[in-house]
Amino acid sequence: MTEEKRQLLLKDLCARLPYSIWGLHRGEDLPLYVIDDSGAYMVLGYNAWFNLDTVPFKPYLRPMSSMTEEEKEEESDLWNEHDTNLIRGMLGFYCRHHLDWNNLIPIGLALEAPEGMYKDN
Repeated sequence: MTEEKRQLLLKDLCARLPYSIWGLHRGEDLPLYVIDDSGAYMVLGYNAWFNLDTVPFKPYLRPMSSMTEEEKEEESDLWNEHDTNLIRGMLGFYCRHHLDWNNLIPIGLALEAPEGMYKDN
């Protein structure tokens, strides 16, 4: 993985930590728990640190095209608020709904979430 892609993935995963992001790790679907500045992370149930360069972890994300009508309305409302915290609010919205806002799926850094994976969110 190139350093540029690694940083893109690390930045994206860090933003998603509060929103219970799931990913594929060694053939198992597991929740991501912690990421530190070096790119290490802990997967619940393993209680061990791994490095994103040596142990692949691909998050499950929803394509932007999978947004529901309710989510589209919420997104539109956020854009119309013109708040000074608009960027933070939009990032939180996309992360909360597990949407692939920076196109990690097409470049192979994320997997498309199976339908219903994040139904409780």
